[in-house]
Amino acid sequence: MKRLKILIFLLCSLCMSQLMAQSSDYSIDLYSYNGGNYVALRWYPQSVDVLRHAKQSGFVVQRKEMGSSTWSDVFKGKPASYEVFDSMSEKNDQSMMIGFVLYQEELEEKFNADSIKSQMEIDSIEFDMNEYKKPQVQDYLYKLGLVSCEFDLEIAKAVCLYYKDENVTPHAIYDYRVILGDGKYAEKARVVRVNMDNLSQLPSLSELKTETNGELVHFNWNVTDVKRNYSGYFLERSKDGVNYIQVNNYPIVYTYTEESTKNLCLTSDSLPECDKTFYYRICGITPFGVKGPYSNVVNVMNECAFLVNVKIDDVTINRKNVAEIKWSVENPKNQAISGFHVQRVDKMNFDPQSKTPIFNNITSIIFFIYKKNNKEFSL
Repeated sequence: MKRLKILIFLLCSLCMSQLMAQSSDYSIDLYSYNGGNYVALRWYPQSVDVLRHAKQSGFVVQRKEMGSSTWSDVFKGKPASYEVFDSMSEKNDQSMMIGFVLYQEELEEKFNADSIKSQMEIDSIEFDMNEYKKPQVQDYLYKLGLVSCEFDLEIAKAVCLYYKDENVTPHAIYDYRVILGDGKYAEKARVVRVNMDNLSQLPSLSELKTETNGELVHFNWNVTDVKRNYSGYFLERSKDGVNYIQVNNYPIVYTYTEESTKNLCLTSDSLPECDKTFYYRICGITPFGVKGPYSNVVNVMNECAFLVNVKIDDVTINRKNVAEIKWSVENPKNQAISGFHVQRVDKMNFDPQSKTPIFNNITSIIFFIYKKNNKEFSL
């Protein structure tokens, strides 16, 4: 079963999200982003059971204006069907992380199908349904599922963990909460207050630093003051310093394994071409899908080794004792050539260190004449 391959994700993914940390104070934790003419909301059920309960009852986003004692429903929704997650997984394997938690019955039914077993055997995937159903495994999958929602807004929408309230009034002050559709745990839902006059401000990133190693460029920046604001980061590259393209398909995630890099986010990129200048910048991405300010721009150039190879093809001497020399050039990287020197040795005198003949220039720089396919030259 192709989609079960995403279990490999368990081996290399930890609960990296800063916002979805478990809290015993709430059944549903809630965070907001004030965009001026809208309020975006992200919420985090604090257990597998709460999320599964929402699959049946749904989530309800409620709002009340300051001074009011009555909550009003502004949104109702449920997580998408198993088929939706299954379809999404064809493009993004991580979408099924949360699907594994929400749809145990559907997964077990597919797992027991002969065609699925056959496909799993072909893919050499070991999958124990009994292990999968253990509470600690389910809890781990659930946390990883929340991480996948953190980095992909489309997955968060499919799980029904995101809402954008565009029916807001300037200067108003709102309280928001998210409860289950049947009201269960409502008293433990977190309430957040949003003053529409106070727009959410995203912090600037620290200085982007680089180090080159051959064709690889290594980047690092300090995330001490911003890691609670951004779920991940995007690296962008430009050939002209004006038009940028995104380098990474998925957000770069802050993790560390050594104490010396615990405050640094690290990534790298391979330069598309050598001997050309490229410009880089980064920006943070929030759980609400909003990009923060760009970092400083750094420019990088990798000086490639000179790979031009010259080969003498023919030397002829005419009756006037004049030598005509023909040579060809291999230039796989299309590196710039300003010209050639022709060297000659009269006697086989060897350099004592390199043990090679000592040649002397018999010409100044020759600006070459094309003879054949821009590769053959003569003098």
